[in-house]
Amino acid sequence: MSIKNINPMVFAAIAAREDEANEAGWTHDELWGDRFWNITAGKNRPGLVSMLRPGDQLGEITADKIQILRKWGCYTLHFRSHRPTGTAA
Repeated sequence: MSIKNINPMVFAAIAAREDEANEAGWTHDELWGDRFWNITAGKNRPGLVSMLRPGDQLGEITADKIQILRKWGCYTLHFRSHRPTGTAA
């Protein structure tokens, strides 16, 4: 998936908070990577863009996780692939 193939609503949700996520330590690949669900030994984790649907928004952004506010009222957490040890989920 290239950035030009991303749904405009998904693109806008990430782009609006990208600087904040970068300041928290999130990399370009962790945000925009399109690898999806081929997780082996903790590697090849999907990027945030693979987790969002049109209408979703980003909630809290920390060094460990990004909260995804789903348009139907619930939320999910997208964790970094390499969380610091001793960090509670």
